Amino acid sequence: MAKLVNRFFLLFFIIIIGLFSCEQIVEIDTDRYEQQLILNGIFTKDDFFTVRVSKTLNILDTIDDAIKDANVFLYANNIIIDTLTHYTDGVYSSTKTKPQEGVLYTISAENSIFTKIYAENILPSKIIPTKIEQTDNAGVDDEGYTYSQIKINFTDPKFTNDFYEVALFKSFYIDDEEKITPYNLFSNNPIFINEGDVEYHPAYLPFSDELITNENCCLTFNYYSHSSNSTLILHFRTVSEDYYKYKKRLILHLNNQNSDIWDGVGEPIQMYSNIQNGVGIFASYQVSIDTIN
Repeated sequence: MAKLVNRFFLLFFIIIIGLFSCEQIVEIDTDRYEQQLILNGIFTKDDFFTVRVSKTLNILDTIDDAIKDANVFLYANNIIIDTLTHYTDGVYSSTKTKPQEGVLYTISAENSIFTKIYAENILPSKIIPTKIEQTDNAGVDDEGYTYSQIKINFTDPKFTNDFYEVALFKSFYIDDEEKITPYNLFSNNPIFINEGDVEYHPAYLPFSDELITNENCCLTFNYYSHSSNSTLILHFRTVSEDYYKYKKRLILHLNNQNSDIWDGVGEPIQMYSNIQNGVGIFASYQVSIDTIN
C-alpha cells in the first residue's frame, strides 16, 4: 500500500512539473540528412519473388516513401534471370520466378536518383520435425499462471551452421470468419535461453544450432493455455542467417515500443540490414506447418 501511495504522489508531482514547465525550442539539422534506398523482401519456396522498394525519410517529411520507378533485377548464381514488375506502393514482384534450394539469389534496385543497392541470399533446406507433442497444464509460472507446452523433435544437419524459428498460432472463428493470432512464447530450454529472447515473450523464437550437440534434437517451449474452441497451428522454420539476425533485432525493437511512465522509453535499436549501399533486408526461410487439435 505504501508503494502505491508513493507512486501516486510521484505521478502527481510529474504532472504538476509538466504543467508549469517552460517550452524549449529544439533545432534539428535537416541539411545533413542523406536519403537512402530501402529494399525489403523475405522469400520462400513456391512463392514468387516480391520486394518493396522505398526511401528513408527525414523526420519532418510527410511525403510518400514508395519508389515506383525503380529498376529491380533478380540474379541466380550471378546471372540475371528476371525483371520484377511494379504493382502498387513500391511493391515489385516476379511473375515467373520462384526460389529453389541451393541457388545464390541476388536482388538489385536503382533509379535515376539513387545509386544501385543489392543483396544476396540462399534459400535454406527445409527440415520437417520428426515428432511434435503438446501438453496442456504443463506447469505453473512464478505468478501462479498455468501454461501449456510444445515439444519438438527434429534432425539438425551435421557440419553446417543452421538457423531456425518456431511460432505458434491459434485459429478460431467469429461469425463464421476465421481469425488467426500468434501466441507469446517463453521457455526454460537452454538453447532458447542462450538466445536471450525468451524474457520478452515474443510471438516467435529464432535460434541457431550453436548449442545443439546431438543430431537428433528435442526442444520445448511454453505458451499460456488456449481456449478449447481454437486450433493450434505450429510453424517450424529453417531460416537463412540474415533472416535470423534480422528477426532477433526485431524482437528488441518491438519490445522497446512498450514503454510506461515508470520504465520510460527504451534505447533506439539499430535494425539489422544486409542491403549493400542502402538499408533493409533480403532473406529467406522454409516452413513446415502442423495443426494440433
